[in-house]
Amino acid sequence: MHVVLRSTKAKGNWSMRKGQNPARIKSILEKFGAKYGVDFFSIVNVGNHLHIHLKLGSRHTYRAFIRATTAAIAMAVTGSSGWQKKNVKFWDYRPFTRVVAGLRGFLGLRDYVRLNQL
Repeated sequence: MHVVLRSTKAKGNWSMRKGQNPARIKSILEKFGAKYGVDFFSIVNVGNHLHIHLKLGSRHTYRAFIRATTAAIAMAVTGSSGWQKKNVKFWDYRPFTRVVAGLRGFLGLRDYVRLNQL
């Protein structure tokens, strides 16, 4: 599955590539990936959006995984917490998802992610 998480608010200090944010995002994805049985083929942080190529252990875990991941990333980047809310909508839309079928789709997505990485 190909998942894209996009935020136009991710500029300046809130950029997903600034400071400690890349390491935080990677650890959040690894943590919730292990919890919900998600395997990652690639994770590309472009600054204002993330490309994630993943394999779900079960289709029923997607909802919990994406809800926990997006909330944790938004809180880590903006600096808000459950106690201190900033009342800022960080993500633009719902996550873009696309099921990748077959070898041709897999290789096409791999090349697309590599181009975005550059």
